[in-house]
Amino acid sequence: MASRRYLFLFFTVLLALGLGFLYDFYRLKKEWEKFFYLTLEEEKRRIYSVLKATVISGGDPVETLAEYMEDSDLLKGAALILSGRTIIVPGTDIPPKNLIYTLELNPFVFKLYFSGEVFYEIKRHFYIELSLWLLLNFMGLGLTLWLLRSYYESRLILAQERAEAERLKSVSLAIASMLHEVKNALNNLNFAVFRLKKKTSSEEIKILEEEIRRLTLYLVEVSDLRKPLALRPVETRINDLIKEILGEFSERVEDLGVETEVRLAPAKLSVDPEKMRVVLRNLIRNALEALAQAPPPRRMRLYGDVEGEFYRIEVADSAGLLPETTELFRPYKSQKPGGFGLGLFNVKRIVEAHGGSVKAELCSGWTVFTIRLPLGNFSEK
Repeated sequence: MASRRYLFLFFTVLLALGLGFLYDFYRLKKEWEKFFYLTLEEEKRRIYSVLKATVISGGDPVETLAEYMEDSDLLKGAALILSGRTIIVPGTDIPPKNLIYTLELNPFVFKLYFSGEVFYEIKRHFYIELSLWLLLNFMGLGLTLWLLRSYYESRLILAQERAEAERLKSVSLAIASMLHEVKNALNNLNFAVFRLKKKTSSEEIKILEEEIRRLTLYLVEVSDLRKPLALRPVETRINDLIKEILGEFSERVEDLGVETEVRLAPAKLSVDPEKMRVVLRNLIRNALEALAQAPPPRRMRLYGDVEGEFYRIEVADSAGLLPETTELFRPYKSQKPGGFGLGLFNVKRIVEAHGGSVKAELCSGWTVFTIRLPLGNFSEK
């Protein structure tokens, strides 16, 4: 509120200074015009006195005017009108910009042509200076407004970043307490699996053990979102990894009656396979959840292709549902009831940690998530 008052005061002072300058400029112009016209009036009085003396003494007014014009800087031409006849005074050179005055001295009428070039030239300079002043002031005002806008935008961004940091800090603390309890439960499950392994070595026990390990690792990573991800990149056939994750959802795909289109170009990337599994699971799961809310026909496509120095992965569904994209990848901003808003945030976090990028868009009725990952030093195979 105080900054707005200072801003209002600044522009008020600026406006007052501008109006003051314009008023001074107007007064200066009027003073100059007054001075010029007073000079002309003085010149007219002198000419009138000279002509009057000439006429009274019976002299030739034409010759008198011709001699006067030779010494005058203002009088450039004259004409004498007598009995309807006009006599041009010798030496008359009527300028294009002139001021005409009439003197009556019975029986003569004199037309006097004064040079207006100086008058009009000075007026022109006045207007040029005014135009330049206005231009410079508008440029200065524009620059000032731009600087103020940049300043307040930076302050707003800084305030938003601080608010977001505080929000993440408080939510992270709440999540951390919940994760602690979940970790304890996972430890109990892990101990139970260990005891079961002594009695049986079925494939289901191995799967359960692996999932507990993955979930424990995931909880460690999300316990503090401010920490950088620890990647363990290895040479990975990305097309095989995508097919593997899609296979995990085969029953769900069949239950929903989803038509899948898979086109994956073979390529090897240097990625952390566990992290990329998290990315692909999130995107495919989101697509299937969106399709579950959409009427048939339900379609999903998974494309993978090499584009320059990147491998492009596209996960798209025909549900055509996409919330506000500015909030889509922010943590704890879930559009789902009961969601924590960490899925897409982790997708973005993992992809960017690999030097890639992710974006979401609506395209011809499809919701499309596009990931671009660097190929590194590996070639297509």
